[in-house]
Amino acid sequence: MRGKWWQICLHVVGCVLFLCLPILFSPDQLKLKDIILQPPRQRDFIAYCLMLVFFYSNYFIFIPKFYFTKRYWVFSFITIACFIFIVSVPIALTSNADYNRYRVPPREMVMQNQRMPPRMLMGNQQPFRRPPNSVMIGVGRHLFLFLAVVLLSLMLKISNRWKQSEQERLKSEVAYLKAQINPHFLFNSLNSIYALALQRSEATATAIVKLSGMMRYVTSEAGNDFVPLEKEIDYIRNYFALQKLRFGEAVPTELHISGHMQGKKITPLLLIPFVENAFKHGVNAEEDSLVVVNIDMQHRDLIVDVYNRKVPVRLMEEEKIGLGIENTRQRLQMIYPAKHTFEIVDTDTSYRVKLTIQLTA
Repeated sequence: MRGKWWQICLHVVGCVLFLCLPILFSPDQLKLKDIILQPPRQRDFIAYCLMLVFFYSNYFIFIPKFYFTKRYWVFSFITIACFIFIVSVPIALTSNADYNRYRVPPREMVMQNQRMPPRMLMGNQQPFRRPPNSVMIGVGRHLFLFLAVVLLSLMLKISNRWKQSEQERLKSEVAYLKAQINPHFLFNSLNSIYALALQRSEATATAIVKLSGMMRYVTSEAGNDFVPLEKEIDYIRNYFALQKLRFGEAVPTELHISGHMQGKKITPLLLIPFVENAFKHGVNAEEDSLVVVNIDMQHRDLIVDVYNRKVPVRLMEEEKIGLGIENTRQRLQMIYPAKHTFEIVDTDTSYRVKLTIQLTA
């Protein structure tokens, strides 16, 4: 809403400045009464008002309906017709004022004739002085400005259309990335519950509750552009709890969450690929495994540090593709292009992801 009001104010200021061009660039010091009383200034003001009407008509109607549909001849004809209209109408509306301006009053004409010598009187039979060629002056004065208005409306409309296409492409790419990530979560979670069921563990019911909470988040929130940060953190808590139920004390895991999360929003399912990757490559009950996740909210900065030791693991073919981290990197570039830092520290014995994101309410 704030952005829309800012655009409206910008358009209003631009229109006012455009209408003030005759005053700003006039060699004479013009006043408001000059625009009201002087016919040339009246013509300029009317022509500028008509150009503003043409600018918005061209932007919202002519360009989308004719130019973008490649009906260039129709668009050119309309543009030329509008220019003729813009030049002709001010002259027609101010013709009476021009007539009165250049007309010599009869009484003043008689007094002039009385003072003039006979030789000059014979050549002064015209009661009117010939006004200048208003049509040519109007064409010359407004042609360049009219072309500038046409080009400006074209540039703005083409730029706006390009931005809209980029936004649509961005949304489609993000939706595609989400579609790749979500089945992977479900697959891993079902694997965890399957392992618990094989052990006939009493924790199976608890794991199902955790999984249902995770799937509820995926189905109800993942379609939104942004979600409350607390829900994303709860998703990670449930994931940790599910893995804890699966491995028990055989695999040491640590999850540390600190900071004020209320009122902050984040794009959904952004953090979980890092956590999932740590469990996928850093957990083996027969090895010296360790997974540590630190999430800290400091003012506007969300700081995420995910660490895991590298241990030998057996992965299924679907898990070896490794789309999670790369897809998340792309999402960060698209959604937080200048508001994040991302670092991967990959050594022979450990793998670490450090991420900082500037979040807004």
